[in-house]
Amino acid sequence: MSLRKDEQALEPVDAALEEPRNAPRKPDLWTVAKGIKAAEFKLENVAKVPCSRKALLYGIGGGTIIATTRFFVTRRLLSAGNWGFASFGAISMLSWEFCRYQRRVVQEQLEAMAAETAKRTEGEKRGRPSANE
Repeated sequence: MSLRKDEQALEPVDAALEEPRNAPRKPDLWTVAKGIKAAEFKLENVAKVPCSRKALLYGIGGGTIIATTRFFVTRRLLSAGNWGFASFGAISMLSWEFCRYQRRVVQEQLEAMAAETAKRTEGEKRGRPSANE
């Protein structure tokens, strides 16, 4: 197959637009779905996720209190159930996010302390006094 001159001129540009052959590909939905195992959804694994136990307990407690209060005020069971379920979800989500935020702040503080300690010990090894002395 012979190409005209104008088609040959476009060929390197088209090759540059293609993805490199060795570039890592993003997994598609099917590949991700095949990697999910039923054992990951067992109740015993939920407790292993950081902050999940605390968030669920706060959500259950808050949802129960709000649903009970709503039922005593309105005497409508369906409305109380809706309010309880919605508040369970909102309280669980907010407390989980806040707990994760606190963990991230503490982790950043620990990393900063470790970097400072490494810097001080490096300075002491070289015979220089630390900044606080």
